[in-house]
Amino acid sequence: MRGRFHPRLPEPRRLLSAFAAIVGLVYSWSILASFYMLPSWLFYLGTGQLAAVYAYTFLAAFAESLLFLVVVVVADVVLLRWLLGEAHFAARSLVIVLVLLVSGTMRLSMLKHVPPGEAFAQGELRWWLLTAAILGLLVLAVQRSRGFGRLLEALADRSRIFLLIFMPLTLIAAAAVAWRLIA
Repeated sequence: MRGRFHPRLPEPRRLLSAFAAIVGLVYSWSILASFYMLPSWLFYLGTGQLAAVYAYTFLAAFAESLLFLVVVVVADVVLLRWLLGEAHFAARSLVIVLVLLVSGTMRLSMLKHVPPGEAFAQGELRWWLLTAAILGLLVLAVQRSRGFGRLLEALADRSRIFLLIFMPLTLIAAAAVAWRLIA
């Protein structure tokens, strides 16, 4: 069954699986990253302020998840579907998001001391070209290896549980932020 929105878009079921996998990765990373700062926050933030920090974190993670989904869908519609076909959209999405998140996190952790000007630009270019090459190889592996593609598709399908967990929390967070802004 083709997508009802546009014939080139993936099926809604596959979009939902890809979004669920993205939500699972992005929200989990956001929560894990905040746990490093939680002990110090407990010393000077009250319960309401701490809840507000997590409310804003959930809203930012939701926006980031939507942005990742748009990037993945645009990349798929424009380039990947033309090159690789329609199969394994959710698996490709999972690989793209995972590689970009891991690469970006590793790059940020390595930038303790930013080199000046031209050296920084050359380092970034090399880093992201290497990331693109790794990403291309993994996407081809998903496409060529039926077992690997099926495994990632099944993982993306089963990650829908993250939507059941994080979307109600995001709605509560949105209500809390709206309450804070109004009050």
